[in-house]
Amino acid sequence: MPAYVITGSNHGLVLELVRTKIHILECNTASLSSIERFTKTASTIVGEKGKVDFLINNAGINDVPEEGAFNITSKGLGDHINVNVLGLAKVVEGLRNHLKAGSVVMNMTSGLGSISKTLTIKPPKHATYSISKAALQMLTVHQAGELKEQGVVVVCMDPGWGKTDMGGEDAVLL
Repeated sequence: MPAYVITGSNHGLVLELVRTKIHILECNTASLSSIERFTKTASTIVGEKGKVDFLINNAGINDVPEEGAFNITSKGLGDHINVNVLGLAKVVEGLRNHLKAGSVVMNMTSGLGSISKTLTIKPPKHATYSISKAALQMLTVHQAGELKEQGVVVVCMDPGWGKTDMGGEDAVLL
């Protein structure tokens, strides 16, 4: 039976997808100790030599949407990098022994992490979130390069702007 690991499934679109899953584990991607507990427990569930077929890194925050290019705070940017980049990197690192030929890692990004797309948004918005998602895209490139020889595929996906608690009422997707 395939093993799916999904972070960030406590709200939004992914919550609806995982309601029927058997193992629901807590993982706060802002906390390295939580990630360590999560990956150890997930490793126990899939078995020492078990394979994670799909790792969907959906966890993320957009806590300071009001921060723009000229009012970024170290706390705001640091929190976003910690959760949206480092946390997801550590989840992949913690499950690396279970990523084998045919495994897929999908890091959920945003169009706001795209430099070319952000250039079309007038005025630009969500600077700290955008910066963290651009960094996640670069992390994905590095993960893909390092895991390629193992036959692991690592990609970024932008699910679109959804009407969730994070996307808000102005979002275009239901």
